[in-house]
Amino acid sequence: MTGRSALTFGRTRLAPSPVERWLWRVTATILLVHVVLALWSGFRAIWQVLALDVVAPTTVHAGGDTVGYDAWSSGRVPVTIVVELVQGPWHDTVAVDVMRQGWIAGWDPRVFHARRMIPLDASRLRRFSREDYALFHRG
Repeated sequence: MTGRSALTFGRTRLAPSPVERWLWRVTATILLVHVVLALWSGFRAIWQVLALDVVAPTTVHAGGDTVGYDAWSSGRVPVTIVVELVQGPWHDTVAVDVMRQGWIAGWDPRVFHARRMIPLDASRLRRFSREDYALFHRG
């Protein structure tokens, strides 16, 4: 036993082969992308409905007026939007829509937008009095 190798018991640090370097780079890239998507997914799990606005005139008086909504969702969960006309004991559901959601919720970072305008006809407004109608939305 002579020389330096006898003291280190034959352990030497070998440079990684080209295949090992390629595997390391691919694995590190996949892991980094997965961590970034997981962080974004966690944020989206907290803030599921980003915005939900009623689009309507201040009062609805006659057929031909339009009501609707403008909604933004993270796409993490399905969002059901119900638009109703309400006046005292009377209420009428104008629209029920489900916003689309992402492909795989944790890995799809897109933000989804939905907008719908619904014209009201006179037959829908007939059982309400001529007072102002209130427009409610649940989302």
